[in-house]
Amino acid sequence: MSVPSATADSQAAFGQQGEAAFSQFLAWLRSRWGLDWSSYRPDYLQRRIGICMSAAGIRNYAEYVRRLERDPQALDRLRNDITVNVTEFLRDAPTFAAFRSVVIPQVVATKQKAGTSLVRTWSAGCASGEEPYSIALCFLEALGRDLGGLWVCVHATDIDEDSLQRARAGVYPSQSLKNVPPALAANYFRERPDGARVVGETLRGMLRFQRLDLLNDEPLKHVDIIFCRYVFIYFSRELQERAIRSFHQSLNNGGFLVLGRTETMPPALLDGEFVTVDSEERIYQKSTA
Repeated sequence: MSVPSATADSQAAFGQQGEAAFSQFLAWLRSRWGLDWSSYRPDYLQRRIGICMSAAGIRNYAEYVRRLERDPQALDRLRNDITVNVTEFLRDAPTFAAFRSVVIPQVVATKQKAGTSLVRTWSAGCASGEEPYSIALCFLEALGRDLGGLWVCVHATDIDEDSLQRARAGVYPSQSLKNVPPALAANYFRERPDGARVVGETLRGMLRFQRLDLLNDEPLKHVDIIFCRYVFIYFSRELQERAIRSFHQSLNNGGFLVLGRTETMPPALLDGEFVTVDSEERIYQKSTA
């Protein structure tokens, strides 16, 4: 997708601090990088952006725009500071319940009918890893430790390498496992003396981590299930639709897409490309027609 750079006129506007310059800066982030943060409180955005600018020794928006244009890592730092990930294992328990009771049995039946054993699941925007590990836990809970003879691989991707490093380490505060049944927690995590929980080898062995930018990198292919939850709140509607069309190409026929409970499927994509499986839990299936 072609996006505009900051013009000389817009940079001049950025140079004047204040509400107008702040609004212009947000509009530039939206048009240049597809970062739509309109759902955030303005005072929160101004405070977080101001902290990033101060940490970099930057005095005004014009200078910050120049930095963001030439330094991708500065853009990553800004994005990470704004989109602070607050998550936990089995976040939105009804969604994971529907995943266990509806999606997993259908995928298993499809694999058995085809005589194949590989199940590929993609956690797109995995943050610090709670979601992909939760997906793996659901498979273990539904199918048992031997996974019913299937080879289940959960691909976990994110644009932020720091988040991926935390996910790979697999160390979490005990509170983040509050939704995990005690038997599962005991079987697949070990407890450290300080109370933190560490992902065990069975669970860890099901995951594959990779840095991937949903908007600019080649997506995964031949996937049975995609989780992309609470990622689209940072995208414009245009970019949401673009990402979902990319997911459609990634999914095998009859594959499933799970969005966040506050996110919706664009109506245009429910006309022949996806069908609704569970409207409340935002679970959709790639049409086989």
